[in-house]
Amino acid sequence: QQEDIFSRSLEFLMEPERWTFGHFAAYQRKVVELAGGTGWRRRLTADNPSIQHLEKELKVLEAMTPTELMSNHKSVFTTESKKLIAEKSGVTDKYVEQVIMEHDILRADRRWYQIRMQFGQPLPKTFEDRQYMAEYDRPFSESEKEYQEEMMERQKRNSEHMKPPRFHNV
Repeated sequence: QQEDIFSRSLEFLMEPERWTFGHFAAYQRKVVELAGGTGWRRRLTADNPSIQHLEKELKVLEAMTPTELMSNHKSVFTTESKKLIAEKSGVTDKYVEQVIMEHDILRADRRWYQIRMQFGQPLPKTFEDRQYMAEYDRPFSESEKEYQEEMMERQKRNSEHMKPPRFHNV
């Protein structure tokens, strides 16, 4: 079951030539469908948190303008547009940024899969395989790099304010 869902979602992910927010929305719809979030199966899994999360992300994507949906980069979003999307979809600004970051992560996954296929490397078979393989092989997405740099900068600032350790015996 998990392998089938992963392989089908991988097909959907690799299908478009360019990974836009519109393609991300279509991908999310297909994943919701695969996970049983539509039709009579949805009534049986009404309180499934993963399906609820996917539907919440879909609300955010559906609140975007056509120009934003045609874009493939987060630079199209201003602070004001993120606020409007959050207001329209009934979520926080932080959640909108999280959805934008999720798009960027999937964009990096696509690039990683394309590189692996180009060099004849096997692709992950399940979500767990993807998680494991990504730890040592997958290049960071733009958002992940920015987050990592921000954390390093914060760590550097915190260490500047600390006193050096005292030596008791020399």
